[in-house]
Amino acid sequence: MTLLEIVVQDPAGVETAARAGVDRIELCSALAVGGLTPSSAMPR
Repeated sequence: MTLLEIVVQDPAGVETAARAGVDRIELCSALAVGGLTPSSAMPR
């Protein structure tokens, strides 16, 4: 079985990915530099 994981950079991306039915979502910041763990100050 193949799972689909998508990386997003903001809460709106999480919502979009969830509605699209992806299996796993990774929330990151600074995708241009490979992705970093987002700050706890990221808006929800």
